[in-house]
Amino acid sequence: RGTYLAVLHFLSMAKIVLRYWRCQGRAEPLRVLLVDSGVPFEDEYQQVELWHQHQKDASKSGPFRSLPVLHWDNYQVAQTEAIAGYLAAKLGYAGDGSPEQAAQSAALCSAAYQDLLQPTTQFIYSPDTNPQIDLEKKFDDTARQMHGRLRNLDELLGEKNFFLNGDRPCAGDIFLYVVFDVFQRVFGDPFFAAFPRLTNFHKRIGARPNIKAYAESDRKFKRICFSTKEDEVLEKAKGFSANLKF
Repeated sequence: RGTYLAVLHFLSMAKIVLRYWRCQGRAEPLRVLLVDSGVPFEDEYQQVELWHQHQKDASKSGPFRSLPVLHWDNYQVAQTEAIAGYLAAKLGYAGDGSPEQAAQSAALCSAAYQDLLQPTTQFIYSPDTNPQIDLEKKFDDTARQMHGRLRNLDELLGEKNFFLNGDRPCAGDIFLYVVFDVFQRVFGDPFFAAFPRLTNFHKRIGARPNIKAYAESDRKFKRICFSTKEDEVLEKAKGFSANLKF
């Protein structure tokens, strides 16, 4: 415990800035990871009207001219999964620190981000990109696909508290917690009815003091993404979810 506090004190001396838009989006798992660690950091929000100017500036938009971007003192990291790996190594969220567990944590982050969060966000954006879309069919297709992937995760978690079976979550656990938050809003609580172990996992992470305080604060954005129709889509999804049967 004393060693952990000493390391935390050392890390708290760093200047950490996470730059993203004013929504959860691709940065929310990174934000929650930083929150859980207890290390002070600054959320810097990109103004839409200044993006054309800032996108040309690599100190603002990173080497790929996209967000999120993390600054740790004078070091800059870009892209969600790369930032996650960097924070996991810096803050002790890569399991026991072995290459094998670091890879497992990275795989969980990738699965949460690419296989779960992105398809669900694409559903929310779908009326923006295709105004004629059959939204209920898109919802049903996405929900069934995500439900199948939850089944795989439930088997992987088993009876463990966390996916790497340690006494502390890894970065992948944090990513999955954020995704399950989004799933509850999009697909509804009954979506998890067949997976009590995942439900308890989500509650376990959510009960961690720093994460609980963050979730109850004004710092957490309600908006999942930048879709102009997000509120309308989520309202319709409530009705669609009542008809879901697996």
